[in-house]
Amino acid sequence: MDVDDSLSDQLDEQPEELDFAQKRVYAEDVYRGVYTEFFAWEQEECRRTIISLRTTNPKMLLSPRVSTSYRPSQVTPVEGAEKFYFDDLVDDSNSFQASCITIEAARWSPCPRYFSCTPISQSTQRDVVQDYMLPFVPYADDPVFNVFDYLENFSKFAWQEEFNDPDMEEIQNEAVRRLIFSPHKFTLQDVDDLGFFSLARITNSSGLLWDTTQRDPLIWPGAQFSNLDRLPTKWVVDTPDIFAVISKDINTFCPNLNCLHTFCSLHAGKADVPYVISDEASGAYQFTPIEPAKATETNESMKLSQVEPCGALCFKLQEFDSRENNLLESSPWSNPDDITMLEGILKLTPDTVPCDLALICRKPCFEVFIYRSRLLPDEKIQENISYNSPSPSEIVLPEFVSTSVLGFTPQFSPLSPCQHKGPCHEASGCHCYKEAHYCSRNCRCSLDCPIRWKGCKCGMRKKSSGHCETEKCPCRAAARECDPELCVKCDARGRHKKKKCLNNDIQKGRFQPIKITKGAYGNGAYAQCALAKGVIIGEYVGELISKESTSMAAFDVLYDHLGLNYIFDLDMAYVLDSAIFGNETRYLNHSEDANCCATVVNVNGVHRIVLVTTTSVAIAEELFLNYGDSYWTKDSPTES
Repeated sequence: MDVDDSLSDQLDEQPEELDFAQKRVYAEDVYRGVYTEFFAWEQEECRRTIISLRTTNPKMLLSPRVSTSYRPSQVTPVEGAEKFYFDDLVDDSNSFQASCITIEAARWSPCPRYFSCTPISQSTQRDVVQDYMLPFVPYADDPVFNVFDYLENFSKFAWQEEFNDPDMEEIQNEAVRRLIFSPHKFTLQDVDDLGFFSLARITNSSGLLWDTTQRDPLIWPGAQFSNLDRLPTKWVVDTPDIFAVISKDINTFCPNLNCLHTFCSLHAGKADVPYVISDEASGAYQFTPIEPAKATETNESMKLSQVEPCGALCFKLQEFDSRENNLLESSPWSNPDDITMLEGILKLTPDTVPCDLALICRKPCFEVFIYRSRLLPDEKIQENISYNSPSPSEIVLPEFVSTSVLGFTPQFSPLSPCQHKGPCHEASGCHCYKEAHYCSRNCRCSLDCPIRWKGCKCGMRKKSSGHCETEKCPCRAAARECDPELCVKCDARGRHKKKKCLNNDIQKGRFQPIKITKGAYGNGAYAQCALAKGVIIGEYVGELISKESTSMAAFDVLYDHLGLNYIFDLDMAYVLDSAIFGNETRYLNHSEDANCCATVVNVNGVHRIVLVTTTSVAIAEELFLNYGDSYWTKDSPTES
């Protein structure tokens, strides 16, 4: 009888109460049994799988319709051509003589040397693990490569790092399952207290139970043919706290307009959205959580407001004496979830009138007012109002840093969004104000913050097919693309079909097609249509790497060996490397008389490199960049 059958037979029996020591002994026996059972099956399964890959010895099978007789070639032999003999291996008695036929083939040029890359449409953040952990040694068999100088920049290899053994995960998962559904009914906390299993559940997206669901389940008899129930793979906290629910999801959601999806690696920790490590056990990178909003409307001012009563039970029609404003005796709510829901809503919109809150909470208006007064007493609200900080009208605007000039790298890097108490000012510790940066859409300051970027108000022009095409547009003049949320007049969102904003090509992906073929040096990029001056031909994308990264020295060794590099300066803090990830813009060759240049544009708070024509370019003309003096290594490159 196996372990599952014995456990199933005991399910209806009264379990014996075990102390911790007895639970530990019982769990060790179950763990050991699953371990032995698994590897006994795995050994036989591996042997069977390997045998199934074996092939039989090949045999020569000749069709009876195939003739083995020699048939002379119809091609006329060249005089003086070399002759050779060949034997019929089927019948050793046959031997034939033939002349070598020489045919002159047309000459063809070999394909220029090039290095492939993974195509991407948007830059990606380089994993910080690669700064100290090396997955493999490149060019290990090349005696010219300076391998030791390259290895000095890393502390260890990737295979030296501990990893989660999928076999052990399967064994532990099955052992936990048998403990949970055993007659002794272990809890997940009991399993964690044992100390020899991985933590069963750390959060709703980490722990042993979660990890085993992130790969295909292993089909083996001990787990698949068991009569026990399956362990729950999902864990969602059923809470009425709407603030907690939103905070859980917002921690993994990238709010940058260039992304708007979860688990973004590009903006985490830099550019426009900071990250925090909120869970040391799982090491999960999460975006900055939202802070509860501060109430500025007192309960007394709500009573005196000019809002029309919502009905007979409206708070404005009720009389509240000082004792009832202690607010528990007047109208108690028996269900604590009702209070939790109201508290969560007030953390998001604390100044919402009780009339609206009553509809959301499905409670009488005056009762909602009573509990709001309890959760947000006027004394606490007065503290928020009387915070000693200058009003927005009193703030002296700083001299903002310049953004970019065509063809030059900006002398600043976008900051992470500010998050502080009070208006953006030096007194509040706002780093946007201190560094003379405009606040971005993801800053947690007020929407009417005086140092927020205001966008443009370019309207429709009758004599043009679009707008925002000249330096008269403040966004274009500041080397910024129009913001679809701010630049409403120019229709940056693209709602209208007739006339469109001409300063959002990067966001819309409106680039000119180019062809990659043999160029002046190796492969090159060619225009597939006539291009005017100032046309964006594409965005230079790659891996985003900090200039302070320790792997930059490793790149120097590697690119010295190759005689080329794909690194572009993005700003004062970051570079873009298109060696591993990139697109067709990496193939533009160098020329002192270049017809294109690279410029950095601020797109929704993130710097992005685009290649722009500096002169008119004819169709099928090769596109060139001036790499600059800092590009050249000891050996001249053979490919852009």
